[in-house]
Amino acid sequence: MIRIIISIVAIMIFGSSMAHAETPWVNWGSAPYAQNQTEAERLLPQALANLGIPVEFHSEFISLVSATSGEEIFLDPGDRLIAMMSGGANPHAMMDVPVAAIPVNKSGSVVQAARARKWEIRRDEIVHVLILPEICFNWSYMLRVVEIERVPFKVEVEVPAELPPPEECAMIVFPAPVGWHVRQFLLAEDTDRLPISDCYATIDGLDLAPAPAHISHQPSPCDTCDLTRYLRWARKHGVRGQPINRIRYESKYGNLHAMLIPVSQADNYNVICIDKDADRHVLAPVTVEPSDWKLLDVPALLKLSGRRDIVIVKRFDIAATDFGPATSRRW
Repeated sequence: MIRIIISIVAIMIFGSSMAHAETPWVNWGSAPYAQNQTEAERLLPQALANLGIPVEFHSEFISLVSATSGEEIFLDPGDRLIAMMSGGANPHAMMDVPVAAIPVNKSGSVVQAARARKWEIRRDEIVHVLILPEICFNWSYMLRVVEIERVPFKVEVEVPAELPPPEECAMIVFPAPVGWHVRQFLLAEDTDRLPISDCYATIDGLDLAPAPAHISHQPSPCDTCDLTRYLRWARKHGVRGQPINRIRYESKYGNLHAMLIPVSQADNYNVICIDKDADRHVLAPVTVEPSDWKLLDVPALLKLSGRRDIVIVKRFDIAATDFGPATSRRW
């Protein structure tokens, strides 16, 4: 009897360490960036650039400010801004600005809070916050991290000896930096359809250890992936067969990936492409030929949630240097 224990836990813990502040925000209203909200909105495009807000958020923030009045908030002592615009004779952005405590009584037991408006854009766990204090109209910027706990699960399975053995799979390991696009397809001569299998899966983030990688079904076939140039190159070099599977996805979690396929498909030509752009081929693909595979001395047994056990019996590793430039000579 084989006993399998697989635990996958992904809990994102966030912390930060701030550099020494350039200038605490003490003299509220002493150097206004704008005289009123109308003028502040006119100066917003330049402020977004000076505050260091990523360019991809500029037009969205401008639209938000134009369409809504924002949410009322109060900047309390101890709040920390990534950047704040300062006006006067030399308008500029102050970086790493803590909100100072401004006492309103002699003992200092009561301090002021600055009323402001805010607009937010969320991308995954990061919230980009644009702030406009009403006392000075000094556009400001901060980040907020949403803590997300991915519910851990533990699977403990008893596999009686009389049950069918796990399905045998092959695995291609390759690099793909976060944000890059991965394409994969098979060239087969014997069939125009893929066999039904539990092996088809992608693993994003093999480099995340000791945190777990993200295992998922392969994406749906990519009907817009143009393989004309590759097939022309393949025919020129004697590679036969027709593409029977073509997928594309974006690297999201880590920089090292794996593509799982049924071991029977290791007899076909497996092609892996990686590129920064979803629609361009800057790097030449790597083709894994049937003779490239290496048998594992110790097969790796995996339990995928809601699916049959699989065992990795073949593996092929692709290095970053294997993806050469897609020159006309190679294509």
